[in-house]
Amino acid sequence: MSGCCVYGCTNRYSTGGLKFYGIPRGPRPFQSNRRRLWLQAIKRVDWNEDIIKNARVCSAHFISGKASLDSSSPDFVPSVFMYTKQSQNPNAKMDRYHRKRRRADTAANQRVTSETPEQECSMDHCPAEEDIPVPKREYDDLNLRYSQLQEEYVNLRQEFDTLRAENVKLKEELQKSTFSYTTVDILDDVVIECGALKNLCKSVVPK
Repeated sequence: MSGCCVYGCTNRYSTGGLKFYGIPRGPRPFQSNRRRLWLQAIKRVDWNEDIIKNARVCSAHFISGKASLDSSSPDFVPSVFMYTKQSQNPNAKMDRYHRKRRRADTAANQRVTSETPEQECSMDHCPAEEDIPVPKREYDDLNLRYSQLQEEYVNLRQEFDTLRAENVKLKEELQKSTFSYTTVDILDDVVIECGALKNLCKSVVPK
């Protein structure tokens, strides 16, 4: 596919300012459930695996403009479509989600502050870099990007294997062919001899 697979969407890879996401895949329950929800949302539940692996959904179908791995986010599943009735303010869902996240982050930080005594960083003891927790939002973005790169790698690998097979086939056909530079030289000699024979015939046959 050269663009978005959503029904009625005309966005293509050449369209500027858009991202394209592959249909979720993977053996884990989280991935399987997310895949099912995506296929239901874009009304493609009847697609087979060969179609799904090459299908892409553009970022125009997400409220924030990008997919989310947070199951509580409105953008966990694409929801902006021409064939569904949209609310007057679709960003309201995203605003509520962000407020909920901020409250949860604040509560988590307060628990950590109250449960963990403050430690000064000194030469003898300083928290290791790997001990510092990564914000969930950054983790989600990195995880999503990793999944996208995996899918892109699989697609590129398939294209590479196809091109390599075609290359091998062309080499085999070339080896079977008897056409070569020697053949060209022989054909040139034949043409020259035919021309000489034609001239000879003209000189022998009376006008």
